[in-house]
Amino acid sequence: AEAEAKGKGICYHPHNNFVHTWCASEARREKFSRRRDFDVVFWNYGGLHRLHLLPARPITVPGPRGPIQIGTLTTSQEYKEGLETCAKVVSERYPTAKIVYVLTNDVCSQNFAGPYAAAARTWATKQNDPMYDMQMTSVGVQTLRGHERATARLMGHTVLDPQNDGLCACTAKGDGRHYVDTDPRTLGRLADLVVSYRLKPDGRIVFVNR
Repeated sequence: AEAEAKGKGICYHPHNNFVHTWCASEARREKFSRRRDFDVVFWNYGGLHRLHLLPARPITVPGPRGPIQIGTLTTSQEYKEGLETCAKVVSERYPTAKIVYVLTNDVCSQNFAGPYAAAARTWATKQNDPMYDMQMTSVGVQTLRGHERATARLMGHTVLDPQNDGLCACTAKGDGRHYVDTDPRTLGRLADLVVSYRLKPDGRIVFVNR
């Protein structure tokens, strides 16, 4: 919403469960921003919130006003369908924007500790389980990325690979899926991917989508 008064710019949808409600609700989209003229939309469907690690990773956690949902137990087909629906909403809402889809982060399950580590070891052996391909390890990440690449091709969105596979030293112990130290590099690659510009005589910068 802060972008409302700042002219054209970049619209960034966070990687969290908010994206699902944004896609499903016109009212939520209008509350977030009524503008349709952003130059760039950089988004992800929040795939890590749709991967499971049962029984270690719960779907909800206790909150001061009741349970707080932190994830959604989702099958591979459900993820594909939800992603395609959301991508269509993004395309229709921002028809003139350069739309960039950032692939889901890799998961370094070897960095997990305690119950998470035990659950990851168990799920590595459950190839016949219907939810095997949606576990919160690199197995689930590859499932999501397959759907993400296919949907981006279908919708004409540009794909940005975060290139964090194997960078397990960049995640905190017990975490294994947040690569904060690599964010500047990712943003630099995003700029190289989508922005070219020229200076007008009055000093203003004019951006041109690639």
